[in-house]
Amino acid sequence: LEKRVKKDIWHGLYQFPMIETRKDFLAPGFLKGKSQWEIVSRAELILQLRQTLTHQEIHASFWKIEIPDKKHVSLPYTAVDIQNIHKFAVPKIIDLFLSETKGIFVKK
Repeated sequence: LEKRVKKDIWHGLYQFPMIETRKDFLAPGFLKGKSQWEIVSRAELILQLRQTLTHQEIHASFWKIEIPDKKHVSLPYTAVDIQNIHKFAVPKIIDLFLSETKGIFVKK
């Protein structure tokens, strides 16, 4: 997770690592050529959601990514066990994602 420091409506909330784009949703292969994402060994689309705000519509593609070693996670990100994610304040779209996918990430 990353804490938002930008002075906007999400200031102080935590978010997943993200890529902002003008496209509605990201498709497979979107990480190719993006050096900051070279550590990802696998990416799988989990869910696509929309959230309508007063001034814009957010289209979010949520991906499960695999990173071979947590030591590759660096600032500004913090590795968080999925069972502890409820301890962090997140934007509504991430809260909706977590509600929609409840339990699919729990280790068995």
